[in-house]
Amino acid sequence: MRRCFVLMGLAILAAAPALPDVIDVTVNGYISGLGTAANPCSIVVDGCILGQLVMVGYSFSETVTQLGAFSDSGGATTPFGGSAEGYADLNTTATTNALEIDLTGGHTSYHSYTDAWEEDMVAVNFDLTEPSVLELVASVGVGYPTPNYSGELLDSNGNVILADLFNVPSSNSTVLSPGMYEFNIWAAGESYDIEPPNMVLESLDFAADLNATFAPVPTPEPRGTVFAVAFAMITACCLVSRRRDTS
Repeated sequence: MRRCFVLMGLAILAAAPALPDVIDVTVNGYISGLGTAANPCSIVVDGCILGQLVMVGYSFSETVTQLGAFSDSGGATTPFGGSAEGYADLNTTATTNALEIDLTGGHTSYHSYTDAWEEDMVAVNFDLTEPSVLELVASVGVGYPTPNYSGELLDSNGNVILADLFNVPSSNSTVLSPGMYEFNIWAAGESYDIEPPNMVLESLDFAADLNATFAPVPTPEPRGTVFAVAFAMITACCLVSRRRDTS
């Protein structure tokens, strides 16, 4: 009987829809930023007129070619005690039935007129093994000026399946066939700071989060299909057992 129950369980699993797998995930993106820190000349020095702004710039960039968390930053300090630093983060994770993409950028400013810009871009390619219901939940942070966001889901031919992923509504779903797909995500933000009086200003210039989960496509079965399969397996097991007992 133990063998019969094992066979019955396998039959029930076989009657259920196949679970989708997200495989062959690849990442191609970058994180970058630039900015300036500026202070007025507080003393007369060579090349500097009293009250004139002295600006020092910074920049940073990094290419991202694999899953995981990546961060880069840069900063500048003026001769008169002002400073600014910008950063950008990108984190991409994948499981057999989900993808998550997080993009964040911001800066800090100390006693400085500051202009900062940060940017993240990533293309996440993946192969879907079974027909799937894609559930998307997207969220963005609020910055000033308003950050820029864009997101698309493309098929293997470059056709847009879903556009404006970060626009309202923040969640949507669609059915995908097996095949190769790509999430193309971009976020950027810029901020300006007026010279604060000896204090640090922290600004989150942009933040975006995209969660994608994949579930089997519901396939309507005739009522009682699973029970019919189970009954057939039990009957077969009983017949086999009876033949063994009479032999």
